[in-house]
Amino acid sequence: MVSMLNNGTAIKRIITYGVVGVLAFASEYLSFIYLIHLLASPYSLLVAQSLSFSLGLIVSFSGNRLFAFNNAGRTYLHSVKRQVGLYLVLAGINLLLSNTIIQVLVHGFAVIPAISKLIVMSMVVLWNYIIFNKLIFKSD
Repeated sequence: MVSMLNNGTAIKRIITYGVVGVLAFASEYLSFIYLIHLLASPYSLLVAQSLSFSLGLIVSFSGNRLFAFNNAGRTYLHSVKRQVGLYLVLAGINLLLSNTIIQVLVHGFAVIPAISKLIVMSMVVLWNYIIFNKLIFKSD
């Protein structure tokens, strides 16, 4: 970890990942809040979670692919098609886990949806960075 922090590229990547994360977070969270209030059905929580997650997914992948994990002259271990495929697998797992956790928090522990969403998003951010760096956007 110390050697990683001494590396300027790694620090820049972490900062850029954070900026992309803030943009993805804002698009996902704000659309979730909007949709949860717009939709009036027994499935509104699940629909709002799934749609907002999808928007955040698009912002996150695009930003991370283009900025956080893209250095000049860098060649990736995986092609763009493979990156998208791996990212979609990760997204599917994230969606399944986040939908489950948000349902448990809201219906099992009576946590309000807005707070539940924040908890779930925090968890996803942590494990995604590791998976992006070590697998999906790994360079040769």
